[in-house]
Amino acid sequence: MLGNGIREINIPNTDLVIQQDAKGSLTYSKSIRNDARIAYDTLRTPKGGVYQLNLSDGTKIWLNTSSAIRFPENFANNKRDVELLYGEAYFEVKHRSEAPFTVKTFAGIVRDLGTHFNVNSQTGGGHVAATLLEGAIEVEANGQVKK
Repeated sequence: MLGNGIREINIPNTDLVIQQDAKGSLTYSKSIRNDARIAYDTLRTPKGGVYQLNLSDGTKIWLNTSSAIRFPENFANNKRDVELLYGEAYFEVKHRSEAPFTVKTFAGIVRDLGTHFNVNSQTGGGHVAATLLEGAIEVEANGQVKK
């Protein structure tokens, strides 16, 4: 477990390394494989915990307390999809028009159009709220798309 003086974890039988800097930010490092398989990881924050996660494409995610996100170890095929399983996350996306960044939730999809945004998918109310801080996003839910 990171946070108890441990700054790096090497995952056995893989080439994945998880590092935590002095400020608590988590960075995943992995060499690119030649096979077509994409490996996924899930990060869950405990009650009272908040983590910053740096993805392989340079996107930064702050995962709020009692939240979970599923993401690929490396993005492939010009697809950059993550899944906010529950909770709340703030995204600073490294925009690439040829490879859009997408956040999937139980109630819809939020697409990056070059921006910083927050997604709250608390399951209690059965809805998702996206808050734009900079740039532009597109939200798709219930068959409707809004920018």
